[in-house]
Amino acid sequence: MADLTYSRGSALRDLIQGLNDYFSSEQISGELPAELTTCIASCIQIHEKGDPSYESRKILDELRDLVARNAARSDVKLPPFLKCLKELREILRPVEVIDHFEDWILRPLLHPYGQTRTTLNDAKDVLLFCLIPPDDSGAQTRIPEILYRLFDIYIRKSKDVLQGRSSIHSLQAAKFTITTLEKVLLDYGDKCPKVNILRFRPAPAL
Repeated sequence: MADLTYSRGSALRDLIQGLNDYFSSEQISGELPAELTTCIASCIQIHEKGDPSYESRKILDELRDLVARNAARSDVKLPPFLKCLKELREILRPVEVIDHFEDWILRPLLHPYGQTRTTLNDAKDVLLFCLIPPDDSGAQTRIPEILYRLFDIYIRKSKDVLQGRSSIHSLQAAKFTITTLEKVLLDYGDKCPKVNILRFRPAPAL
């Protein structure tokens, strides 16, 4: 048990150091460096043998600090940040990812201009990871709160387009966002387990 605890701590320290080194670099490519990929793989391997909650909190706290320090360069840092979330999803807890980074995950989908296809796909993959529970036990789960926000955005932008409230400049972006959210919602519907909708159950008759 002591060896496992040491290995988990060592792998987590190496991962955090790798993330710091990567995001501190002035030149960041779209692909993660081999050193960071190795750290992620090691952490995932160790994670399979222990409680994931500790690793998830530590990694997300570190990423939150990195995001805060790089806020001025968020457009540059967003693609690799999403790539990291995608690669680390086996370790991270979806509800914690949403609590920390909901706006960052949604940003490329709501503002697609200038985003690469890879970045958009990474954002969709992370979003679906947050929407769909990691287990396939078939047990009922409550609908994630972010799903209501996605429906609200989808409906509002659809109304704007249908009623001509979008400018010519923003019309294509709005249509892209509508199409993208529609695909995400359909994927969610195809893959999610039966959900618990008690919050929508009508009140009993008096």
